[in-house]
Amino acid sequence: MKTTVTTHIKILGILNIVLGSIGILFILGYLAIFGLTMELPHDRATNPTVMATNTSAHYHGRDDQDIVLLGKAILGLVIFAGLAGLAVGILSIISGYGLLNHTSWCRTLGLIVAVCYLPIVPPGTAVGVYGLMILLNEETITLLTGKNTLDIRPV
Repeated sequence: MKTTVTTHIKILGILNIVLGSIGILFILGYLAIFGLTMELPHDRATNPTVMATNTSAHYHGRDDQDIVLLGKAILGLVIFAGLAGLAVGILSIISGYGLLNHTSWCRTLGLIVAVCYLPIVPPGTAVGVYGLMILLNEETITLLTGKNTLDIRPV
């Protein structure tokens, strides 16, 4: 039984929707866990509770400022990674919808999503390589864009 390009496009569309949905759920959980559990270290010099109990003559305010700065940097990275993951998940679902409906724009978006999936080992790598194989195929280009790649000649 020979599998046609349209079948591969349909499979890739379904995979993009499923992985995008799972990714969004995972990222929302990730952001919820880190958002609820990640507490920024407070500046001890301005905290009245710590000021009242801090009788040490060797208070090092600079160390606390460094800890606060490090905590903010880590929280910033966590939020950035979460938002980037959400963006890839949303784009993956949109790409899957476009692939299932054979729209002309879905190939470009599908290639972007496939490249974004490559570092997510192992399921993302497999889907990313499969997506690149399918979306760079000449039959797929002809089917989705209506242009034959052999007709395009350099000037």
